[in-house]
Amino acid sequence: MADIFSAASDLIGGVGSFVGSQAEAKGYKAAATAYDTAATYAQENAQIAARSTAIQESQTARQIFRVAGGQDAAYAANGLKMSGSADYVQAATLQQGGLQKGIIANQGQITEQGYLAESAADVGQAQQSSAQASASLAKGGSNLLTGILGAAASIFSFL
Repeated sequence: MADIFSAASDLIGGVGSFVGSQAEAKGYKAAATAYDTAATYAQENAQIAARSTAIQESQTARQIFRVAGGQDAAYAANGLKMSGSADYVQAATLQQGGLQKGIIANQGQITEQGYLAESAADVGQAQQSSAQASASLAKGGSNLLTGILGAAASIFSFL
């Protein structure tokens, strides 16, 4: 009689482990989906950052030329020629504008690379969760098979 209970226990344990692994795998798959979604959002944010940087650079270029044009107009209105100090002032204005554009470009690249790194990390997490789901399913199947074989062994030893 103990062998029948042992067989039932082995079988129930194997089935329970299998069912538990199914639920665990479902959770890992849901996590993988969430990480994939996060990776997609990070990729989109990187593209937005790149476009935003390009817009800011264009705006800065327009400001540079507007200021330089205003300086030209002011010099001309006052009867000054673009030489000497006026040239130095305008050169300094253009140089400062170029530096500002460089800062905007660098910060944009830093932001974009940050989003790309975040996306790569999320992709890695998704792959890890998918692998855990597969491992959980394999473990559950193995435990079910072990339970069935244990139950069969108990039954055969009883006979």
